[in-house]
Amino acid sequence: MPKHSRLNELKAFVRNWAADLQQPVDIASLTVFRIAFGILMFEVVFKTFRAGLIDEYFIRPIFTFTYIGFDWVHPLPGYGMYIVFAVMGIAAAMVALGFLYRYAAVTFFITFSYFFLLEQTRYLNHFYLIVLLAFIMIFLPANRCLALDNLMPWGKPSNTTPKWSVWILQFQMAVVYFYGGIAKLNVDWLRGEPIRLWFTDMVFYGGYPKFCASEWFIYFISYGGLLFDLLIVPFLIWKKTRLAAFVLVVLFHASNHFIWNIGIFPFMGIAATTIFFGYSWPRRFLKFPKYAESAEARHTRPLHPIASTVFVLYCLTQLLVPFRHWLYPGPVKWTEEGHKFSWRMKLRSRRADMSFYVHDKDSEKIYKVTTDDFLLPHQISKAEADPELILLLAQKIKAKHQEITGNQNIEVRATCYLSVNAREPQLYFDPNMDLTKIKRTHGHNNWFYPMKTEY
Repeated sequence: MPKHSRLNELKAFVRNWAADLQQPVDIASLTVFRIAFGILMFEVVFKTFRAGLIDEYFIRPIFTFTYIGFDWVHPLPGYGMYIVFAVMGIAAAMVALGFLYRYAAVTFFITFSYFFLLEQTRYLNHFYLIVLLAFIMIFLPANRCLALDNLMPWGKPSNTTPKWSVWILQFQMAVVYFYGGIAKLNVDWLRGEPIRLWFTDMVFYGGYPKFCASEWFIYFISYGGLLFDLLIVPFLIWKKTRLAAFVLVVLFHASNHFIWNIGIFPFMGIAATTIFFGYSWPRRFLKFPKYAESAEARHTRPLHPIASTVFVLYCLTQLLVPFRHWLYPGPVKWTEEGHKFSWRMKLRSRRADMSFYVHDKDSEKIYKVTTDDFLLPHQISKAEADPELILLLAQKIKAKHQEITGNQNIEVRATCYLSVNAREPQLYFDPNMDLTKIKRTHGHNNWFYPMKTEY
């Protein structure tokens, strides 16, 4: 077949696909997702207030670990962080109610993204997912059914929504599941690590039943999780297996909730997975209003070219970013390069035995630094096992020492023995190196030793 014919066929396919995404579908499933998302996000804020976590994570710390390029992001002083979370909670409630929806969605996205960017030691994949879903929600016409906006002069009640507004949510959840499965196709996961390490600790320290440390159970969890992530989306898409797949989703997330104690993410996973059901599925269980629509309202307008471009770029980014670790040499479980934002969930246990030292070049004195004096436990456990955070911590130690002593001519060194997925601890980098001379970068880091073995 000539190349121009194949190209024309591809163009025709893209045009037909784009036209199909513009078709109106029942808005019921999108409406339920909007309400569930708003309620769950409000619960996150409420629990954060109730547990006193705002004080623990953003007021008590002497400093926070920000992301590269976001060093200008800092916690607000005084009651500022309480105000941020209060605004976030109000915005989440307004999203659920569909009141001033667009403003509420933008406000929630900004406040939650601010919370996310403040502290890198608090990075969790489900926080990243919430940021993405909050961003998507800004552009969805999710306030046209069961929304207070419809009672206002500006309301545009509708029984339908463009198919793309549901498809983009399905796409995002498919990426989370499928890429989580792809990431598990590695030597460690297939040999039962770090599941074996964690469940052995749970049995020994946490009082879990002894069978949780048995080999059959460890391989059941490892391979069961792998197959679930890889296959759950096709099973949800295929109508004949959808109900059984959803039951598996509920069981999977319920077990994660009780085993790992990961907050609202299991409930978010269950709620978001309902978007794979038919567009009208909520009408079987709930009474939805039927709006009188004009012929114009029943036909959706094509996406603006700029909106279409953003839509395509967003999808391409989500498809490509999880593979970026292949651009760096060395295993990602050792280098951490490309680990974040890639749906690499529960794949590695990094345990570091680390000591920092300040070398006063003028007096030639060396002082051992006690990180407990200025870091909280949740910061220490992450900062001492992540190369980027090690460099940032060294900069913080240097600045603190300069502030106290007034001496500018100092170096910060460290001795770090790192164990990854139950391997023998290995010296991570040269203990005589001044860590403050190394710049944090998105590129490859070559200042730490290579991993001795893959096994």
